[in-house]
Amino acid sequence: MQHLTLQRVLGFEEVPVLFKLSISWNKVSKMPSLSELPSLKELDTQHNQLQGNLTIKGMPELTRLELASNNLTDVDLVDLPRLEHLDLSSNQLQGGLAMQVFSHFT
Repeated sequence: MQHLTLQRVLGFEEVPVLFKLSISWNKVSKMPSLSELPSLKELDTQHNQLQGNLTIKGMPELTRLELASNNLTDVDLVDLPRLEHLDLSSNQLQGGLAMQVFSHFT
């Protein structure tokens, strides 16, 4: 769903077994809860209009998270035990990232 000028992304109740979601290069300003997607492995939201605080939690299979080129000021990542790749570049982050996000790295 790239380059479609999407402004909103609605719930995902109808697609509980989704492995990759790319909504990059749109105009999305808010993300719905992704808790209905426990199988999601890759999430790409680059080059949108996400702003403020974003919480991503309870996604046990997520390995790749692309949040670059938005207007995020804070990101809260909770219970992402398989996360291997995280891109937060080109945002307006104002604080630190909680170190427990990286606790599973060796």
